[in-house]
Amino acid sequence: MASVFYAVVLSIFMQSLQMGTMEQMVANVAGAYSGYIQVHQKGYWDDQSLDNSLTANDSLAKIIKATPGITETVPRVQSFALASGGVATKGIMLTGVEFEKEKNLTNLQPKIISGKYFNSDTESTVILSSGLADYLKLKVSDTLVLLGQGYHASSAAGKYKVSGIIKLGSPDLNKSMVFMPIKTAQTLLSEDGMLSAYALVVNDVTKVDQSLAYLNKHIDTSKYEIMGWKQMMPELDQAVQGKMASGAIIVGVLYMIVAFGIFGTVLMMANERMYEFGVLVAIGMNRKRLALVTILEALLISFLGVIAGYVASLGLIGYFVNNPIHMTGALAKSYEQFGLAPYIYTGFHLNIFLNQAIIIFVLSVLICLYPLLKISKLKPVEAMHGE
Repeated sequence: MASVFYAVVLSIFMQSLQMGTMEQMVANVAGAYSGYIQVHQKGYWDDQSLDNSLTANDSLAKIIKATPGITETVPRVQSFALASGGVATKGIMLTGVEFEKEKNLTNLQPKIISGKYFNSDTESTVILSSGLADYLKLKVSDTLVLLGQGYHASSAAGKYKVSGIIKLGSPDLNKSMVFMPIKTAQTLLSEDGMLSAYALVVNDVTKVDQSLAYLNKHIDTSKYEIMGWKQMMPELDQAVQGKMASGAIIVGVLYMIVAFGIFGTVLMMANERMYEFGVLVAIGMNRKRLALVTILEALLISFLGVIAGYVASLGLIGYFVNNPIHMTGALAKSYEQFGLAPYIYTGFHLNIFLNQAIIIFVLSVLICLYPLLKISKLKPVEAMHGE
């Protein structure tokens, strides 16, 4: 029972780590900026100019809101501009955000390291990424000058007060991002009532394809383009697939180790009881009845071990979901260089618990068929003499 128990706990924990790592990879890239799904004007992804912006409309927003699995629709206005704080000038990515909805995607507010987040009194302000602020030598309450091109080649220029400085996980984004309230961005870029895209937040990254299928069915794809994170970032999808493949190999090796561990226990149990089996057969007990008793015992032990492991895994994974494993030292620095938080996360999905418990139970039952083979070939005299 202990062998089965530890097998269930180890397999569930390993699979949970694999799923948590995959979800975190996607969240760090897709969830940090682009969204898990984007809806934009057809042709926008290949030519991301303001001329390919879409007109915000309630009917499109209602379809997106009714999509299964979508938890938030985040409107975006995006463009490039030159930013200056005095002597230094740099090209930046300008993003207009609806600050309340943005909390459900990039969650900018907790990443503020200086100043404050947007509110209704800060409509003509901006938030700078810390790397850009250092380059331009700007601090909170300083003035940022933006110069760019607006909708249909109109002039876009303005001066804005820096209300906050934010530190982003990705080094590249941290050196080039400027956020401002979406209405301010629309005014600057002469895009009143228009958006670059809708970035969508999902409640389960593993079910993005289902949401995409619904959107493609209910939205006019001749006018709008619907893209999932796998289409927008194929290199990230390849990295995830590679991670999942390597994880499957590790889990396979774990199953092999677990199988030998359980088999060793069953082998010992069977061999230690050969004398008892020999006596029972010698005094007239039917071999089929003895086999039935043995297999019922094996099933009961396996079942109790699986249930105990299942319950223990729920508590263990639940703890690590709320308290991810924090890495320190060189390993933490290597994660941060790739724009990742220095944590190992676990995924909490009921199918992980169910699948692993069933696999270990089936594996245990198959291994426990060994005593049946021994009983079918048992010779009472030899068994009682330990031969």
